Amino acid sequence: MAALPGDELEALIARIAEGDDEAWTRFVERHAALLWQAARSVERDRDAAADAFVHTCQHLRERNGARLCVYDFRRPGNFDTWLRSVALNLCRDARRHRLGRFRPLAKVQGLTPFEQRVFQLRYEQSYTFDQTLAVLGPEFHSLTEGALEEAEAAIAARLTPRDWWVSLSRRPKIESLSNAGADAGDREFPADLVSDPEWQLLRRESSERLQSALMTLAPDERRLLTLRFHEGVTLQRLATIFGFRDLQTADRRLKDITKRLRAYLENWP
Repeated sequence: MAALPGDELEALIARIAEGDDEAWTRFVERHAALLWQAARSVERDRDAAADAFVHTCQHLRERNGARLCVYDFRRPGNFDTWLRSVALNLCRDARRHRLGRFRPLAKVQGLTPFEQRVFQLRYEQSYTFDQTLAVLGPEFHSLTEGALEEAEAAIAARLTPRDWWVSLSRRPKIESLSNAGADAGDREFPADLVSDPEWQLLRRESSERLQSALMTLAPDERRLLTLRFHEGVTLQRLATIFGFRDLQTADRRLKDITKRLRAYLENWP
């Protein structure tokens, strides 16, 4: 189904806040694919993903959609991007409830409270750099990208390669996009959605646009994006892998690549 305009979506959430069951049903129908994809990103097992999907829907609806009501439609940004972040957090909560919380590495206890929070989000909950920045902003009001990069560097200096392996092997696995095409990923979505011709058309078009944009990049640039945004590799480690002079150089390189991709997609005929 096509995305709702901002005003219509805001009105729909207002109706959910008033306890309108029909509005909630419509909201779930419109966002089922996004919520299911978030669940499958965190849970490889289909039954566990189904439980995470139900958990997410339950928590989004509780207290008449209180979580949805906090979104400010007047701020810059996209609602679907925000909803995906919220859904991923809820799915991770469901996974932690099912498997139990991680026992922190002993070496992490020697980090500052801020660095411990960075470690928790980045390496135990597999948040991206930007998600971590957004989550910690309200907790640490003077937080900047540079401060977060310094915290990551401090963590990297303290942990051994074995520690890195332990932290990576025990965190939820996040599936990345592949070049397999739209049809290969259809099994990740509910059957009734996959059979919708409009959804199929939009999915194929989005996949074609993205793949076309990515093919304009050099192989090293695609690898850089994959490591950063799909696998969550830190700027510190990217600088080492690609031989960049420092964290800032790696960050500028990423911003340059994403800027070119954005321009390509915005000018798509």
